[in-house]
Formats: sequence, C-alpha cells, structure tokens
Amino acid sequence: MQKAHVRGGLSRVLQVWTFQSHFCVLSYERLVDFVRLHAGFAPPHWRPRAAEKWDVGYDATAYFLDWIEKCCGEGTIRRLNECMKDSKYDVDMFKDVTGESVDSLYIVYCEQLKQKDSSEIPYV
Repeated sequence: MQKAHVRGGLSRVLQVWTFQSHFCVLSYERLVDFVRLHAGFAPPHWRPRAAEKWDVGYDATAYFLDWIEKCCGEGTIRRLNECMKDSKYDVDMFKDVTGESVDSLYIVYCEQLKQKDSSEIPYV
C-alpha cells in the first residue's frame, strides 16, 4: 500500500478520533499532524524547529506535541484531546494534564532545540 493512501486514510480516521472543540489553537489539524509524525508518516521536509509560537506551522506544532508526549508520558496528548470532549479549549488544559503551562513547556523545548542538533532532540 502506498504511503499517500495510508496518510489519507489516517486523516479520515483521526477526524473521528479527535474531539473538535470550539478552539483554534490546538486544532484538529494539529492533532492529526502529531499523530502523523508519531506514526512515522511525516512529510520528509518536516523538522523540529523553534517557531515564534508553539502553534505556528504543522511541523513545529507536531514536533512540540511529540516532545510533550515523550517528556510527560505516553498518552499525554490523548488526555489533552479528551479534555476537549466536553469543554472549550483552554490553555490551562496543558497545566491540568502536564503540570506545566504550555508556554513554560515551549520555552524548555526551544532551549533544548538550541542546545542540540535538531535531529537529536533531548527529552527531559
């Protein structure tokens, strides 16, 4: 099976899996991009990078969410998604799930990107 077909099918499955809250920051597309990266289907041009904000760009957000998943434990992003099942998105969801604000997590992520080559991101 070709990767393009798998990516298309994965996107459709994720439309069912993700809770689409009334928010614009942690959107369905960003969650799909995280899952694509996590499943090994990221486009070849994607790279971990420190953007001006954590939610700017598909690859930047996907790698940041992947880093959170590795730092805070498997299932962290799933728990963030579950928080949006019955609620509007709120940035405090990150603190509720991870114990840290999204801004403080992003500062640590960016600092670690600067310290290491982006192909080898250290995790806390």
